[in-house]
Amino acid sequence: MDAQTRKKIIVEYYDTFAQKYGEEYKTTIAGRYFLKKKIRLAIQMCNFKPGDYILDAGCANGFFSLALAQKGFKVLGVDISKENIEECKRRAKALGLKNAEFMVADLENLEKIKDNQFEGIISFAALRYVPDVKKAAKEIYRVAKPGGRIIVDFPNKYSPWFLIFQRFAWKYILPQDKECDIHYTIRESKRFVQDAGFREIKVKVDFWIARTTSDTLAYPFIALDQVMSSLPLVNKLGGAILIKGTK
Repeated sequence: MDAQTRKKIIVEYYDTFAQKYGEEYKTTIAGRYFLKKKIRLAIQMCNFKPGDYILDAGCANGFFSLALAQKGFKVLGVDISKENIEECKRRAKALGLKNAEFMVADLENLEKIKDNQFEGIISFAALRYVPDVKKAAKEIYRVAKPGGRIIVDFPNKYSPWFLIFQRFAWKYILPQDKECDIHYTIRESKRFVQDAGFREIKVKVDFWIARTTSDTLAYPFIALDQVMSSLPLVNKLGGAILIKGTK
């Protein structure tokens, strides 16, 4: 599939479901756990401090952006879907958040953003859909301040979820995933960040729970997540590869 077709599929999906996507982040036990854990890992791994200017690269409809803004960070969220950005603005206004702004942008070309702007950059569940990840990583490097920290994630190609279970669950996840979702190895994920120019690379493989896990199964999966993520070697099979880097 060519790059423009992939982007068109992604945009059409998010434009259609901008108001509904990711509702489990606030309505389910697993979703709330998943959101809080990713935010906590981002802050801990990158040593973000309230007041830092954070770019949420591929912000969807704003769950991570708004959570960071509520913690006192200044946030700019960008996404390729216009409807996602409009939904972000509606949610920020409803929450009374004046430290969160949003705009439409393609991660492969952040032309509206000047060089050296952000103390921190996050990109969660976004680069997996970008046709040219190397180009996006270089753009992320360009807009980070010298000394700025980034954390990005990629789906782990060797996780049991992607190797075995996902093919049985297409109807429960994003319908575009089967065609557009690209999975990576730890080495590949790390190289994207290194080749863009970042240093002080740190890798953490984590998450043995899906945000879509039902409330009935949530607590057993939370326990599984906490145990498996702490076991040497086994934790390399977690669902998400998180890469931290410094400019």
